[in-house]
Amino acid sequence: MVSQLIRKSPKKNCALDPMPTSLIVKSLNELLPVITCMINSSLLLGYFPSAWKSTLVDPRLKKTGQPASLSNLRPISNLQFVSKLTERAVSDQTLEYIKCSDIYPILQSAYRAGHSTETALLKVHNDIMCSMDQQRVSRLLLLDSCAAFDTVDHQACYYVVLWSALE
Repeated sequence: MVSQLIRKSPKKNCALDPMPTSLIVKSLNELLPVITCMINSSLLLGYFPSAWKSTLVDPRLKKTGQPASLSNLRPISNLQFVSKLTERAVSDQTLEYIKCSDIYPILQSAYRAGHSTETALLKVHNDIMCSMDQQRVSRLLLLDSCAAFDTVDHQACYYVVLWSALE
């Protein structure tokens, strides 16, 4: 499974990686047992090493041609390759469990293979057309949340979630 994760993952480098990702891929036969052991140990112990949590933040413009002010930048976090592999392993296992347990919400399009904003829009369009065919009135409320997270104090949200979890 880990070899498949490595093969299908983007081969991006991070300055925090102990060795370039391209070298890991070229030496996969030799490094696979070590990488597999690292990921499995992390999952079995329920411990995510703090070194894997370190990130290099690269501010990028939201749209090209904008002035480089704080409101026009979005942070891109660069994590170590093994950190991303572990995250992908957990994500894949969780999605597999959700599918096998048949607890996936039927209408969920996000984070689901074969579903996209297009399929969600087609579903809404179809529902409206079916309502019109039945001589029913439909209402549609659209929210633009493209800048919603620009105004959120993530530090405060973390404390609120942590506080409410402890109650």
